[in-house]
Amino acid sequence: MLKELAEGYHHYSKVVPYLDKREPIKIAFETFTIDYYPDLWAVTKRLKKIDVYEVWNTESEDQAIADIYLSAKIPNLLNICIVCVKTRSDSWTKEHAKNIIVTVLKDLEAGNPSLKSVRVGHVFIAEVGRNELKDDKKLRESLTRQFEF
Repeated sequence: MLKELAEGYHHYSKVVPYLDKREPIKIAFETFTIDYYPDLWAVTKRLKKIDVYEVWNTESEDQAIADIYLSAKIPNLLNICIVCVKTRSDSWTKEHAKNIIVTVLKDLEAGNPSLKSVRVGHVFIAEVGRNELKDDKKLRESLTRQFEF
């Protein structure tokens, strides 16, 4: 569903889902480069910047931290977009995700001033629950509203 919405969004020139392992995002560190495969990433038409989408369903906090860290390292990153899937009482929520994200970004910024371009304002969090997951129309409407597709 997220892929369909992104492909229909008129501001994107390219949309790459996780399953397309042919096109990773290259992230350079001082002595090596890694291939990063977010759940979905898209290139904006006008600015040629990258929006990263991650779906947090069964991810641990460690995995979520890694998603944010790697996303923040993308040189031409515009937005980080997180979908929290809330199906149980211990599932991801917007508030919990925001706390993790803010903490990680502040820590990264403190250690590397060049990462100041990633602001909380460039992070968007959607939350979907059981009702949306059971009904494609409700899921589409929810994600469209929360991410402004």
